[in-house]
Amino acid sequence: MSQLRSLMFQHGGDIPSQYIVGERIELPSTAYIDTGVAAIPRYTRSLFTVKWIDTNSGTRGLYGVREGTVVNTSSYNVFLVVGGTGPRWDNCGPANLSSNWSVGEEHTVELTHADNNDPRVIVDGEIVAEAPKVMSEEEFSSIQINTFITVSNGVRHPGATMQWKTVKIWKDGINLSADMVPVYDTVTQSGGMYDILRQIFLPAVGSVNVVVYDADGNAITG
Repeated sequence: MSQLRSLMFQHGGDIPSQYIVGERIELPSTAYIDTGVAAIPRYTRSLFTVKWIDTNSGTRGLYGVREGTVVNTSSYNVFLVVGGTGPRWDNCGPANLSSNWSVGEEHTVELTHADNNDPRVIVDGEIVAEAPKVMSEEEFSSIQINTFITVSNGVRHPGATMQWKTVKIWKDGINLSADMVPVYDTVTQSGGMYDILRQIFLPAVGSVNVVVYDADGNAITG
């Protein structure tokens, strides 16, 4: 079975021939992908596999799924700290942080709740952050896949880069709302994510330097 057909079979969907399925997409801080899935933090569950490849020193933050492209700590923010105190889910209250994240590591991260309560971050099956707090029921218009460097005095510092392998979202925490894999669109010659569940292409926005890689680490150019 070819790599393309193997991936399609693995994810349980069919992908139009104009898209080449990749192994991962590289998103710099100047780009983001709008998933089109609304989020209510108290209920929404997310699962994604990512690799931090930024090589700068110091603490770095990943804003994984969030409302907008500007820094807003009241939005549905998720970040993992490299060189800091470990991963946490923003706006979820105090948490016991027991894990750090080093450059070059790949991890699968789950953001979930217990009984629509107690937000927690699960990395590679291990709970690394949780807080006894009821999340807000405010709904945000759309989750975005984004990468940022940590903020100082409200200013976003550019330069962070993350490679995304897969992204799954359950808006209500139970029913799958999006199942996304990296693809290269041979028609528009651009990278993005393809949602197998909704059968839609989600292009990267805000940067022309978005690269999709195959399993051998080669950039896909069509």
